[in-house]
Amino acid sequence: MARFNNLKNSFLSGELSPRVDGRTDLDRYFQGCAQLENFIVHPMGGASRRPGTRYVTSTPSNAAARLIPFSYSKTENYIVEVTAGAVRVINVTTLAVYSSGAGITVSGSPTLWTGSSIYEIQYAQSADVLYLVHPDYKPKKLSRTAANTFTLTDFDYHTGSTELTMVKKYPFRDRNATSTTMTLTAAATTVGTTGTITCSDATFAFTTNMLIKITHTTTTGMVRVTSNGTGSANMIIYNAPSALTATDLWEESAWSDRRGWPRTICFFESRLVMGGNLAQPDTFWGSFVNNYDHFMARKFDQDSASNVSGLNYYGANTNNDPYGFTLASQQVNQIQWLSPGKTLLIGTLGAEHVAAGSDDAQVLGPSNPGQNVETTHGSSFVQAKRAAYTVMFVQRAGQRVRELVFDFNSDAYTSEDLSLLAEHMVRKRNPENTTFVGFTPPSIRQMEYQESPSGILWCVGTDGALYGCTRDKLLQVTAWHFHKIGGYSDAGQTIPPIVRSIAVVPSARGTHDDVWMCVTRYINGGTKNYIEYMGKEFDLEDLDNDSTDYEDKPLYVDSAHFYSNAVAFSTVSGLSHLEGQVVDVLADGKVHPQETVTGGAITLDYTANQVVVGLPYTPKLKTMRIEAGAVTGTAQGQIKRIDGVTIRFYRTVNAKVGPSESKLDRIVFRPASLAQDQPTPLFTGDKKINFPSGYENDGQIMVVQDQPLPIGVAAIVARGITSE
Repeated sequence: MARFNNLKNSFLSGELSPRVDGRTDLDRYFQGCAQLENFIVHPMGGASRRPGTRYVTSTPSNAAARLIPFSYSKTENYIVEVTAGAVRVINVTTLAVYSSGAGITVSGSPTLWTGSSIYEIQYAQSADVLYLVHPDYKPKKLSRTAANTFTLTDFDYHTGSTELTMVKKYPFRDRNATSTTMTLTAAATTVGTTGTITCSDATFAFTTNMLIKITHTTTTGMVRVTSNGTGSANMIIYNAPSALTATDLWEESAWSDRRGWPRTICFFESRLVMGGNLAQPDTFWGSFVNNYDHFMARKFDQDSASNVSGLNYYGANTNNDPYGFTLASQQVNQIQWLSPGKTLLIGTLGAEHVAAGSDDAQVLGPSNPGQNVETTHGSSFVQAKRAAYTVMFVQRAGQRVRELVFDFNSDAYTSEDLSLLAEHMVRKRNPENTTFVGFTPPSIRQMEYQESPSGILWCVGTDGALYGCTRDKLLQVTAWHFHKIGGYSDAGQTIPPIVRSIAVVPSARGTHDDVWMCVTRYINGGTKNYIEYMGKEFDLEDLDNDSTDYEDKPLYVDSAHFYSNAVAFSTVSGLSHLEGQVVDVLADGKVHPQETVTGGAITLDYTANQVVVGLPYTPKLKTMRIEAGAVTGTAQGQIKRIDGVTIRFYRTVNAKVGPSESKLDRIVFRPASLAQDQPTPLFTGDKKINFPSGYENDGQIMVVQDQPLPIGVAAIVARGITSE
């Protein structure tokens, strides 16, 4: 027998896949966990309980929602909530909700997203305008016109007197090179005149809002199609042609209901860039420099020297003009995401491209296109996220996250598989959620990056699971952790809640980033969709501090409600969103017995001044099989016994420790001399435990927090014997 005193001083590898169970030859094995649930790994090495979520509001008609961040300034930030056919905006500071007719003006009758299409929206923001794209819908603009005041329009919205503002908004396909002609029928050629447009190809499909440029000799005009039709359709003249007669010199707008709408978007080199529609899946278009509403690249024929058309777009071409580039590849690969930086990174179905100008300045423009294939992993249709100088994207199958970064040694971009040692994470919840058995395995549907405080890439699965990866490339930290939100999404209380969407925005104080989420739960006999957010970790010294601010409370329950009053009370109301649920309660910093919400309220066993109420969730940390004490070889598979454990806690109250979840002993934290009406103080330091374990093969240690209190684990020391 050989004694061991084994130190585990970090959790920087996070939860590792069961496929890694035998890889004791890897350094990351010793920094990993077999289970890391509702814990967050910090880049310094330790792990602590994730904060709970604060309830904000229910969604309209309890519909599932997509959340999108809108950050205007350090002190003014919003969450855009998109449900089927509706858009609302939530002020992050005041939590006030603004909707159509009450803070949001909807102009031009834009067609809004429906069903699951809300999860396929990609977005980009410039100052006070948020642009949103979807392959089946015309791009949208959400413009902030004043604090808490917004206007929602289609990208090409205009009034009847400003047709010229629309003429330049769209890119166009190459000029027709066949004998097919277009003919206009109208009373005049003046702007605003209505009539019909007819194609000599009787099968040509016209769709509403399609734009057609018509050229006769050296004069170009433009019409907007106002009805669907085959062979002919109604139209209105937006820029006067020189004639109405048939001509084979015509161009069709690249974006339309017929050709499809752009599916990806970003800002790059002072341009708005959109890419990848149905007809041209591997093409991306850049706007005029500093004019995000101008995508038309080819000037009207009469504007070669002066502003004849009145469009104020004439003369010789420059590199400020709009462009449209098709990726050079051996096959047509649909563009899945765009990510701006020093170069424009483009993820397609089959490869990852880098686009930059071909000249020394590397500025991408109409006369100096340049793009190269850098890696060939292929991407899923999930918007990529940038963290410092790296870009994280979902690989084509939807179950791996890769990180794209430039490597100076090889003078090329490389792509590391961040999920290699945690490949199980995306499938982890599936066995619990019987809804998905027999159907397509879950994949990653959305990612958001939380810069502060710990640098976490949050992922939402198509099955509603939530998991995160603490990532710091410089420190070589890649730590995945799984999160079960409190509550259930079925009447039998067997399936965890479904996280529909997440968004990350700066907190009201601006000291950290909050993670907002739409959560589906089964409450009081029906399915509910709630908007909630996860704030910061509790960082004050006293669990029973006098602050009445949510950010200063030990919020370790989900869908939480906080009630405060200068006069002690025993009835806590305002809990109708948790009707019928068993809730955890923290009263004046002390754990109160669980209660059941009835009539939107609970009654305490004693009075208190400050109470936090919400759904319980349990943090669980389980180490890998111990590799220690063997003299003649490995300790794996050998009989061993852990007889003592020292856990170095950080700001902790309450914990259970043992070899498995069914065999745990509670650790005493409360000093015997402390008065009964005082909360247990936060503890930082070592706790030595006589470990409740016999002889076994594994030698694992599990730490659990089953009360609504903080816990942080900095290190674990296991003392015992390995038998050989």
